[in-house]
Amino acid sequence: MQNAVIAFFNLVCRPKNGTLKFIEIMKFIFTITIYILYSLNSFSQQSAKVIYKVRKIENASFAQEMREKYGDGFYLNRLKRHRKIYAIAKDFDFRLNFNKNDALYEWVEEQPDETNNKYIFELAKMLGSGHSIFYQNKKDNLILAQFQEVGTNSLFRETSSLNKYQWDITQETDTILVYPVIKAVSRNVEVWFTPTIPVPFGPAGYGGLPGLILKKRYIKQFPAYELVATEIRFYRKPIKIEKPKKGILRTEKEGRAARIKAIDKM
Repeated sequence: MQNAVIAFFNLVCRPKNGTLKFIEIMKFIFTITIYILYSLNSFSQQSAKVIYKVRKIENASFAQEMREKYGDGFYLNRLKRHRKIYAIAKDFDFRLNFNKNDALYEWVEEQPDETNNKYIFELAKMLGSGHSIFYQNKKDNLILAQFQEVGTNSLFRETSSLNKYQWDITQETDTILVYPVIKAVSRNVEVWFTPTIPVPFGPAGYGGLPGLILKKRYIKQFPAYELVATEIRFYRKPIKIEKPKKGILRTEKEGRAARIKAIDKM
């Protein structure tokens, strides 16, 4: 916890030339104030619920790259299809419940509108990784994803490490809801986390940072979307998180190998 706070202050307040200018001083005071107000609240609570929403964002440079690579037909057809997908996905809630040690992320289930194409509805869920239930455990350094495999309809549970992502923590900062956040990047994934809520959890199985992830997006995606926290509610008493118990258990590596093998047989 102490290390997370020190790292946060260093990232936000230390300019590259090593001198604190007026803007850095004001930022420091603001950050300290926000930290005291909200960390006291979050630490006094032991459990919380976070609601994430899918939001469409601009990624003009990558969109143009895709247009030049695949042509106008591909570009326009993909835009048209994703308008229908986003029209459904934007109203979905994706929920993360967590306590001090573990967390569970899932789509808040809704019945498909009869006017919606079932395939489009499923694609809309996937924008928030709603096709799986993600369990995270800090003590065991565990991510467990439970999902129904496409094609076989078999239920699986795949395990991986909570610390599998090699995060590059940047000096970019922002605010989400009322929480100061820091940008971190791992390969094609960008997230924003807040050390003021010092749990290593986040949406869709992402985590392993010194603070709760409040926003996640893929850097190269067309059309581009982000998953962002729109509500955080702390509970007065700890909540119990149930680890998914149904489904064939295997590692993420074993699951990837099985899928590649199945594709090769086609």
